[in-house]
Parts: sequence; structure tokens; C-alpha cells
Amino acid sequence: MEDSAAVAGLLWDNWVPTSLRGLIAESLPGGETDARCLVVWLAAVHDIGKATPAFACQVDELADRMRAEGLEMRTARGFGPDRRMAPHGLAGQLLFSEWLESRGWTGRQAGQLTIVVGGGGGSSWGAAGPRSDQGAGRSAVPAAHPRAQPPTVAAGAG
Repeated sequence: MEDSAAVAGLLWDNWVPTSLRGLIAESLPGGETDARCLVVWLAAVHDIGKATPAFACQVDELADRMRAEGLEMRTARGFGPDRRMAPHGLAGQLLFSEWLESRGWTGRQAGQLTIVVGGGGGSSWGAAGPRSDQGAGRSAVPAAHPRAQPPTVAAGAG
């Protein structure tokens, strides 16, 4: 998650258009400083659902390390087919929402951020259930757009 945060910071600083940074910043009290912080933080937590037992159990060596730290979990075989009922995006979105709501956020307020976590892998989870945009065959940024290619990050940067 730390690597995603670092890349998000580099993209914000060197690739995201000024107009988009301004659009995000105008709704936050600290302006562009808060906007950058929010983007980096959301990038850091976007895969939090991968830390759930239903996801982590898929790789025995990694699951064993988590068990050694005290996280109880069954094996992938022990979960059986039910494991697929809690994809990491959905699990992460629900956990993130609960965390925000426990700190005074309303469900509607939390949903404005938790959709970032739930949207991993091309699916999003809203009140109507899952929605998948996978296979749409379109990029949000046309390939010919000058910003379609992220910057090259030098080794050791960040």
C-alpha cells in the first residue's frame, strides 16, 4: 500500500493536470495541500480488502506470516466456494465505510470515498449491488492524449 501512495504522490505532482487538481482542491478546506493528501491516502488504502482472511488465504506463505502475527484465518480450502462471495473490493469498501462511520461520518459521506476502494478491479458496490465496467474496452483518457502515459519514475525516487 505504501508503494501505491508513493506513486499517487508522484502522479499528483508531475502528471495530473492543474485544472483537475484545482477541481479536487476547491472542495477541501486546505485546498491543494488537502487534495494531494486525500489522493495519496486513498491510493494507500485502495486495496485494504486484500488484508482480509478471504483474500489473504489464497497464498499460503503470506497467509502463514499473517497468522504468525495473530490474524486467525482458515485456509483457502477451508473457506470453500464461499470465499468468492467477499471479493477484496467489496470487503475493503465495507470495512473502510465502517471505519469512517465509527468516526462520525454518515453513510452518504463515507460512500464518496469508499467507492474508490470498492471500485478496484473495475467493479463498484453501491446500494443497488455490484456494477462492473470491466470489458468496456475504453480508457478514461484517450491513448493519443499527451497525458495518457504516466511519467517514468527514476530508481530510488520517492
